[in-house]
Amino acid sequence: DLNHPNEFVRGSMLRFLCKVKDEEILGPLIPSVKACLEHRHPYVRKNAALAVFHTHRLFGENLIPDGPEIMAEFLNQETDVAARRNAFMMMFNEAEELAIQFLAHNMDDVGKYGDGFALLVLELTRRVCRRDPTQKSRFVRVLFQMLSSNSAAVSYEAAWTLVTLSS
Repeated sequence: DLNHPNEFVRGSMLRFLCKVKDEEILGPLIPSVKACLEHRHPYVRKNAALAVFHTHRLFGENLIPDGPEIMAEFLNQETDVAARRNAFMMMFNEAEELAIQFLAHNMDDVGKYGDGFALLVLELTRRVCRRDPTQKSRFVRVLFQMLSSNSAAVSYEAAWTLVTLSS
């Protein structure tokens, strides 16, 4: 079903693969999952990004050794906010330094990437700054941008993050 002409069947199959925990089942499907990252429909790309994330989380270097790099490239090309959020979530959890690099290069555009993406950026900010307080200056600009977000949730979380980091 990963090559089915109906994009919703493909997307549903990709979501199902997120639940599969058997390397022997997932292994032969990896090329098809990677091909779905380039599908024309955002629903398929969004779910393909999640499938790559879950497969890499479970089997890492065995099945998708280049998973973080694939997601970094995907993130640079993607236009759909949900697919972009899913790709960033993978980088956030599996290759934090790549996520920080992406954020550094695209700091001015974070507001255009949607609320889910912005909330992930705030979580990344809290995680990095808790671990290494000297990194706070890297994130101040994006935090202040998020304070003026149209989303109440993003503004609140940005304010809470600033309060948390200042204490």
